[in-house]
Amino acid sequence: MSITSPNDYATLSLLRQNYPAWRLLASPHAPLIASFLQRVFITPNVRVMSEADLNEALTNL
Repeated sequence: MSITSPNDYATLSLLRQNYPAWRLLASPHAPLIASFLQRVFITPNVRVMSEADLNEALTNL
């Protein structure tokens, strides 16, 4: 995909359809996911977490 102008309608529409971050932002689950990531990673300043700890944090949500 060639991006000519980052703000033209066609480019933004393609980004929304094809890129995971854009699909996440357009998802009805975006507030839940963003708040989870904020609570688990950003607020405590954690950059690495084991799968078991991540699963536990998600279970406790």
